[in-house]
Amino acid sequence: MRRSRNGTVLIPKTLKAAKNAGRFTKRRVRFLFKKAKRTAKRGVRTLNRTASRLIRRLTHRR
Repeated sequence: MRRSRNGTVLIPKTLKAAKNAGRFTKRRVRFLFKKAKRTAKRGVRTLNRTASRLIRRLTHRR
């Protein structure tokens, strides 16, 4: 997992980044992808922006 200079864990911004960081399992990512896609289809946000919000939420929930 990547850490910034002062040792805090970086929060991945995109879904691909999240998968690579090993923060989420593939299944989890696929689930997020579906969710993000739904929101993106509704035209609220782009896919990755939705994703970053979901990821942020998941990260801080633990």
